[in-house]
Amino acid sequence: RGGAGAGGGPEAQIAMASKPCARLCVIRAEGDGVDPVLVVQVEKGSWCKLNHGTAVGPPQYLFGAPEGLSRLMLTHRRILGEGGPPLPSPSLKAVFVSGLEPEHAGGLVGLFLRLKADGHEKLHLFGPRGITDPMVFSCENIARWGHPHVLVTEHNLGDCCRGTLAYSDNLLSVLVSTADPSERWDGLDDPESGPPRPDLSNFARVGDTPVCSSRGRQDPGPSGPILAHCLRLKRTGMVAVVVDCGTEAEAIRLRGGGLWAALAAMGEGKVRLVLHRARWEVVETAGYRELVRALPGARHVSMRSRGGTEFGFTG
Repeated sequence: RGGAGAGGGPEAQIAMASKPCARLCVIRAEGDGVDPVLVVQVEKGSWCKLNHGTAVGPPQYLFGAPEGLSRLMLTHRRILGEGGPPLPSPSLKAVFVSGLEPEHAGGLVGLFLRLKADGHEKLHLFGPRGITDPMVFSCENIARWGHPHVLVTEHNLGDCCRGTLAYSDNLLSVLVSTADPSERWDGLDDPESGPPRPDLSNFARVGDTPVCSSRGRQDPGPSGPILAHCLRLKRTGMVAVVVDCGTEAEAIRLRGGGLWAALAAMGEGKVRLVLHRARWEVVETAGYRELVRALPGARHVSMRSRGGTEFGFTG
């Protein structure tokens, strides 16, 4: 069981070298009913507390938006200390959620209202099929905001032959798995073929709300809870995985899917870190242990370990 520190403070455990070009930080407050969230922060230059590579702070990405997220981010406003960037950074680019339940997406409306107060222009939201409808409902019936525009992409294997690629910019690629047999992972080493994701010119507002959905063709391909997000850091070529299996059966499905086989086939040292969001009673089952043992070259860490957990990747 990985992790270090006591209480809810962001005491860090640095797993890599002292000057990373990317940082992965787990924040949580399970005592307050807030599930773990992964913050990925990518630096454009040599890392130091006073040089974040951009005038408005380093690009950040969130994995998970549980109920209570906005309050949790205020508690961890400076995850790297007083000289570090705010959370969320003014350069927060995207949020990735695995399901529609409160532990996955219950904090989205609070996050958007927080970003409205901070002056964000737009944000990309990626989730399973059905994520657009609750966002539009929230805008029309729960809360009102004009900005940020929320660019929503739903996971859809019918989108293209390499439908596992969800997001790609100049710093980071994110691929997802629902452990569906039709998923293709032959492009895991080079997921950049085809157009950038998302294509911002392809989004249109939904009615009078700030929600924007893709105007592209939506094939009725299979979908379901997202069991894993695979992050590829372009500056380093390193791969990290966030596993979100809520049951032993989902862990067994993920173990038998194409993602785990593709990760195991990658060169030694490519898959540096596997973060597990599952609860302890799931992690300790026989099926979940097999999932961990099937990828022995990576470091496996529970996102529910006590204290803050921080990892750095050098480039």
